[in-house]
Amino acid sequence: MEYLREHLGHCIESLRRSVMCNADTNIFTFTWAGANEVRPGIWRPNPKSAQERKCVKWEALEDWVNKRHVSLQPKLLKPNGEAERVLMA
Repeated sequence: MEYLREHLGHCIESLRRSVMCNADTNIFTFTWAGANEVRPGIWRPNPKSAQERKCVKWEALEDWVNKRHVSLQPKLLKPNGEAERVLMA
Protein backbone atom coordinates (compact mmCIF):
# COMPACT_ATOMS: atom_id res chain seq x y z
CA MET A 1 0.00 0.00 0.00
CA GLU A 2 2.88 2.35 0.79
CA TYR A 3 4.23 1.78 -2.72
CA LEU A 4 0.91 2.86 -4.23
CA ARG A 5 0.85 5.98 -2.04
CA GLU A 6 4.37 6.91 -3.14
CA HIS A 7 3.53 6.07 -6.75
CA LEU A 8 0.45 8.31 -6.69
CA GLY A 9 2.47 11.09 -5.06
CA HIS A 10 5.03 10.81 -7.85
CA CYS A 11 2.32 10.89 -10.53
CA ILE A 12 0.62 13.93 -9.01
CA GLU A 13 3.96 15.72 -8.74
CA SER A 14 4.64 14.96 -12.42
CA LEU A 15 1.26 16.42 -13.37
CA ARG A 16 1.89 19.51 -11.21
CA ARG A 17 5.26 20.13 -12.88
CA SER A 18 3.76 19.64 -16.31
CA VAL A 19 1.04 22.20 -15.62
CA MET A 20 3.50 24.69 -14.16
CA CYS A 21 6.04 24.30 -16.97
CA ASN A 22 3.48 24.23 -19.78
CA ALA A 23 0.86 26.62 -18.47
CA ASP A 24 -2.04 27.43 -20.77
CA THR A 25 -1.78 31.14 -21.51
CA ASN A 26 -4.88 31.32 -23.70
CA ILE A 27 -7.15 34.17 -22.80
CA PHE A 28 -10.75 33.29 -22.12
CA THR A 29 -12.97 36.18 -23.10
CA PHE A 30 -16.62 36.93 -22.58
CA THR A 31 -19.24 38.65 -24.65
CA TRP A 32 -22.21 40.68 -23.51
CA ALA A 33 -24.19 39.63 -26.58
CA GLY A 34 -26.99 37.41 -25.32
CA ALA A 35 -26.04 38.03 -21.67
CA ASN A 36 -28.41 36.62 -19.07
CA GLU A 37 -29.99 38.59 -16.25
CA VAL A 38 -29.40 36.27 -13.29
CA ARG A 39 -31.05 38.62 -10.77
CA PRO A 40 -32.67 41.99 -11.25
CA GLY A 41 -29.93 44.32 -12.47
CA ILE A 42 -27.24 41.59 -12.36
CA TRP A 43 -26.14 40.42 -15.79
CA ARG A 44 -23.84 37.52 -16.63
CA PRO A 45 -21.90 37.64 -19.92
CA ASN A 46 -21.40 34.52 -22.00
CA PRO A 47 -17.99 32.91 -22.37
CA LYS A 48 -16.51 33.19 -25.83
CA SER A 49 -14.53 30.02 -26.37
CA ALA A 50 -13.58 30.13 -30.03
CA GLN A 51 -9.84 30.51 -29.38
CA GLU A 52 -7.60 28.40 -31.57
CA ARG A 53 -5.59 25.75 -29.79
CA LYS A 54 -3.01 23.28 -30.90
CA CYS A 55 -3.76 19.88 -29.45
CA VAL A 56 -1.60 16.80 -29.45
CA LYS A 57 -2.54 13.78 -31.50
CA TRP A 58 -3.95 11.90 -28.54
CA GLU A 59 -3.83 8.43 -30.12
CA ALA A 60 -0.15 8.80 -30.95
CA LEU A 61 0.62 9.99 -27.42
CA GLU A 62 -1.40 7.13 -25.91
CA ASP A 63 0.42 4.58 -28.09
CA TRP A 64 3.78 6.04 -27.00
CA VAL A 65 2.80 5.85 -23.31
CA ASN A 66 1.40 2.32 -23.57
CA LYS A 67 4.66 1.05 -25.08
CA ARG A 68 6.63 2.50 -22.15
CA HIS A 69 4.40 1.98 -19.12
CA VAL A 70 5.69 0.31 -15.99
CA SER A 71 3.59 -2.36 -14.36
CA LEU A 72 2.42 -1.92 -10.78
CA GLN A 73 4.18 -5.26 -10.23
CA PRO A 74 7.47 -4.57 -12.02
CA LYS A 75 10.24 -7.06 -12.69
CA LEU A 76 13.94 -6.33 -12.86
CA LEU A 77 15.85 -7.83 -15.74
CA LYS A 78 19.20 -9.19 -14.57
CA PRO A 79 22.28 -9.06 -16.85
CA ASN A 80 21.83 -12.80 -17.54
CA GLY A 81 18.32 -12.15 -18.91
CA GLU A 82 16.52 -13.61 -15.91
CA ALA A 83 13.56 -11.57 -14.63
CA GLU A 84 13.11 -11.05 -10.90
CA ARG A 85 9.92 -9.72 -9.35
CA VAL A 86 10.41 -6.56 -7.29
CA LEU A 87 8.98 -6.77 -3.80
CA MET A 88 6.82 -3.71 -3.18
CA ALA A 89 6.25 -3.30 0.54
